[in-house]
Formats: sequence, structure tokens, C-alpha cells
Amino acid sequence: MKHETFDTTDAAQITVSVIDTLDGLAAIKAEWEELFDADLEATVFLSYSWLHRAFAANALRWSVLVARDRARGGNIVGILPLKYRTHWSESRQSVVSEIEAGGRLMFSEYVGFLCRPGVEVAAIRALARHSATMPWSKLSVRYIAQARRAKIFTDAFEGGDFRVEFRRYMINKGQTNNLLCPQVELPESFDQYLADSISSNQRQKYRRLLRKKIDSGEFRVTVADATTAMRDIDILLGLWQIRWQGEKGASKAAEVARNYREVLRAAKEDGILFLPVLWQGDTPIGALGHIEDRKNGILHFIVGGRQISSDEGGIGQLLHMESIRHAIAQGFICYDFCHGNEPYKYSYGAADTEALYFTIRRRSKDTTMLFDPICTPQAIDRIRQLLKAKEVASAEAATEALAKSLR
Repeated sequence: MKHETFDTTDAAQITVSVIDTLDGLAAIKAEWEELFDADLEATVFLSYSWLHRAFAANALRWSVLVARDRARGGNIVGILPLKYRTHWSESRQSVVSEIEAGGRLMFSEYVGFLCRPGVEVAAIRALARHSATMPWSKLSVRYIAQARRAKIFTDAFEGGDFRVEFRRYMINKGQTNNLLCPQVELPESFDQYLADSISSNQRQKYRRLLRKKIDSGEFRVTVADATTAMRDIDILLGLWQIRWQGEKGASKAAEVARNYREVLRAAKEDGILFLPVLWQGDTPIGALGHIEDRKNGILHFIVGGRQISSDEGGIGQLLHMESIRHAIAQGFICYDFCHGNEPYKYSYGAADTEALYFTIRRRSKDTTMLFDPICTPQAIDRIRQLLKAKEVASAEAATEALAKSLR
């Protein structure tokens, strides 16, 4: 089906500007929020509050492309948040800029575009047209759940100076497809969920756990609130680190835990954190961190931690069931396990949705089209790293390439 079937707006009447300061961002806050409310494909991870928090913590590592329609009085019809990183290219012997989705500065589960209904094709084509004039060597977007919008954008780069590739993304030594996102469609009541969405074996196991562990008083569940949230985040990530530091190494586990902490704290500040903790007496034995997307009625599972000496199945099942019960009580329509097709997720009645991962590479060797000056501080840091590693020749080449790019 052709894109034009949906949208006949002329992309030529769309103008695109770049915002890369917090003052500039604040100036479009009201318009951003109005567009967010109008866009049926907007997720909580594209909200102004969520991305503003990410950008405020990462100066000179982001920009926002803003598309306006002259025929609609200059109203914003499209927004594309971007993240910058700097890379030393051995093949090009040059410092180059690479662009990713802006939401990944906050480790967002999903990324993409904001678009006004009825104008999305023209808006995305205009955003693509402007992106092609910007200096970068690679533009990659991972975890975009807007398949049609991704296709419109990448179609604009086919041929010529660019090479487009849609990619797979496997983790855990190729065992897990991290682009598959198992989601549970929620009914109107928890009793209906138990009756219709899970197997009789899973249902019996849950009820047995409920009687044996919760009703008996051996286990109890609390939910983080304004006074306990930071404590509960510490509990969750402490359990997570203990579980994974042996496999990932202490340093890497600590780094990933810091990333999760940033996400959960941002959710707390935005009032969209749901974090149940399972206790055995006064000892926390498990916890799950979620983000609530109230606009779309989705509860996103972000991270879980549990006491490694305990029964993983029982702890995980009690906490996920409590979270699903909460989601249904809030009137949500989806419980999202987010990235990864780990087998346990399907025992809750989940079915796959797919996120996409595409990469656009620039073929040109013209260094003026490969490095964006906004990346200069990162480039200097990269040169320092090369010098620290005693890679003097590469550091000299990077310095020369950087100077050439800035002339």
C-alpha cells in the first residue's frame, strides 16, 4: 500500500529546524505536548517531560528536528529527537559523528517520531530530507515500534549516497531476539485474566502460591510511594546486581545498574513509577520496576531483581501477577514485558509485537559531511582516550581530522 494513500500533503511545504538548547526546547513545550496528545503512536518515552530530563543531563549530545507546516500556520507537524556520539573510524582515519534516537540517552524502551495525524508522510519525508543534509557517518534507530513511519523515513534514503539496512538484534549468545516484545492483552477484570489468558497449570500454581505464601502471611507485597521509592529502587537494583555481577562482572553490572537507576528515578520524578516489593518478614526478596504509560494504557516492565537463594519462579510469578492485577485495576489494556523473547514471558499470556532496528550509512568520504561540530567535546575526549592508550598515531590522525572538519 502506498504511503500517499494516507497523506497527500506536499513535503515541500514543510520546513525543518534544529533545536539543540534547553531554552529552545522550552520554547516549544506547549506545542510538543499538544502534538504528543494528538499522536496516536506517541508513547510515554516520547513525552516532553521524559526527553527533557534526558537532554538536560546530556549537554551537546542531542538535538531535536522540528517540522512545521506552512499551510497550517507554521504549526509543528513532526518531531524527531536525536542523540549524538563520536567514533574514531579506522577505515576512514577520521573522527566521525554517529546519530541515534534521542530517547536512548534515557535508555528508553521505545523510540521514534511524533507526527500530526494526516500529515505524517510529508512530515517524515521532510525530516528525512533535512537529516540527509546533516553531517554524520551513520544514523541508526533501534527499538522503534512505528513500523510504517520507519519505512517512510528509510525509503527517503534509498540509493545515492546512502545505504539502508534493517537489522536483527540478538543477545544472550544468540538465544534472545531483543527486538521481539512480548505483551499481554488485558481484559476488564483480573478474574477474567486468570480464566482466559493463562494455562490451567499456571493458574493453579499461582493460586497455590497465593494461599501458601501471601494468605499465610509468610510473604507480603508493598508498593513504592513518595516516601519509599528511593529505598525500593535501591532494594531492587541491589538484588539485581547480586544476581548478575557473577555473569556480567562487577564493573559492568554496576554500570547497567546505574542506567536502570536513572530510568527508575526519572519515572519516580514524573509520577509514573510502579515498583512492587516482595518481603519475607522484614527481608526484601524480590522487586519489579515498571513505567506507566497512562496515555496508552500500558504498564511497561523495565527490570526485576530477586534473592538468588530463593525460588525464582515463585517470586517472579507473585510479583508479575501483582503487577498485572494493578494494571487491570488502573484500566490499562496491556502489560508489556518489553525487549526480549525469554520463554517465561509467554506463560503470562503474552504475544509478540516487534520493534525495528535500522541503520543508514553514508557512503561519502567527504569529512565535512561526516563530523558535526556539536560533537567536538566528545571528539576531544576520544583523542585523550587514544593518547592514554598510547595509540599516538591514531590520536594524531584524529586531531588532524578534527581540525580539518572544523575549518
